[in-house]
Amino acid sequence: FLGFKSEKKLTIASEVLCIESDAYDSYELLKKDFTETFAEFIKVFGEIEINFLGLRYINNIEIAEDGPLEWGKYIHSKLLLKFTKHKKSLSRVFQILEYNFGDYNLRYQFGMHNPDYPAPIRRKLFTLDIDTYYSGLIELAEISTGLDKFHKHTQTLFEESITDDLRGFMHG
Repeated sequence: FLGFKSEKKLTIASEVLCIESDAYDSYELLKKDFTETFAEFIKVFGEIEINFLGLRYINNIEIAEDGPLEWGKYIHSKLLLKFTKHKKSLSRVFQILEYNFGDYNLRYQFGMHNPDYPAPIRRKLFTLDIDTYYSGLIELAEISTGLDKFHKHTQTLFEESITDDLRGFMHG
């Protein structure tokens, strides 16, 4: 199912209920969309077993500037690799960090995925993909607090990953 302007997508399959949004305004609105949709789903299908809960933000940051490999002004230096040789030949630079926090997991993928791959990187495009999830039986009452926990951790990680210059660019 698609939103009015196709900015949102609801997918229902035998073991999945997924909401995707290309027009993210705030976590509160995203959570409201999910909880209201899920409540209607429960009304129709009754109690269900939930084995997975996740919240994923894919932030594609594109800046119309020269220097597609120069991100030090916008992305925290701890996420950037230093390239000394063959810079102009790089076709993809992507890193993955995976965490197990006991009661949930987090997969953080970041870098320059390069939509023109395998051609060398030419566009100034950097991705911060933060996927927080729990896999295992979950009670209905735990969904809201789980999403809140995931969002808080995701937001903290995102804020630690960017600079004030990027914040200004995003809000400007």
